[in-house]
Amino acid sequence: MKLDERHLVQLAAVIETGGVTEGAALLGMTQSAVSRTISMLEKRIGEQLFIPGRRPMQPTPLGEQLGQQGKAILSSSRKADEIIRSFKSGSSGRVRLGGVPFFMDAVISPMVASFQRSEPGIMIDQSYGNYPDLMAVLESGQIDLAVTPTGTSDLRADYAFEPILPARNVLACSVGHPLVHKRTIAIEDIVHYPWVAPLPGSPLVLDLHNILLTLGIPEVSIPLCRRIASQCHQLPYRDRCAGHPAAFRRLFLPPRKQDHRHPARHPAARARSAS
Repeated sequence: MKLDERHLVQLAAVIETGGVTEGAALLGMTQSAVSRTISMLEKRIGEQLFIPGRRPMQPTPLGEQLGQQGKAILSSSRKADEIIRSFKSGSSGRVRLGGVPFFMDAVISPMVASFQRSEPGIMIDQSYGNYPDLMAVLESGQIDLAVTPTGTSDLRADYAFEPILPARNVLACSVGHPLVHKRTIAIEDIVHYPWVAPLPGSPLVLDLHNILLTLGIPEVSIPLCRRIASQCHQLPYRDRCAGHPAAFRRLFLPPRKQDHRHPARHPAARARSAS
């Protein structure tokens, strides 16, 4: 015997509210329509679904079991409505976000964590890439947003670009680095120390080489690191230097209470403008 799911939902509403009139109001239906449904169900099944003479209405054991099925359908319907409302209001869903590794780790990831504390219904998938790779996956529909440094010559008319931060690089080193104690930094000071940089393809690598060429330094030995945390670990050793966007500076300035358990934030480093 196949029963109409809508009839089971009406039965569940009557059981939940304790009356036909109240159940009809819950579903936005007329009392007569719900009453006919209950009568039709009892006639088709050949069993009473409610105990006669009880107010509020009480279901029989069979009515209770069928009502549970209707309640599950009603609950799923309500959940579906809530999902649609949340999606349309922007409080639920999934966003696929891609960005350059250093900027994602240092700036975007903490922002995502803070955002998801207030908007737990929105899932954010993060991926890494440099500008050409990000534009390719954006064009193919594999990500929804890309966070990447770019020059005005790279802007495409078929995409919307929203500036986030001005591009300015700084020279970073550990708090124990000899350069920290100098009031001014000369070109010859920079030449004497090793550097560390992101992997090839990162815009920071190109910026760093351009800065060094501008300073008259044609070639410097530069170990490569995939992540910002790796650079932080390497800065104290052999008095290394690194080129970072100015936005990273807050990660390297000494916190008021230093936490030696988190080497990604300690040792603290001090940043100076490379311009």
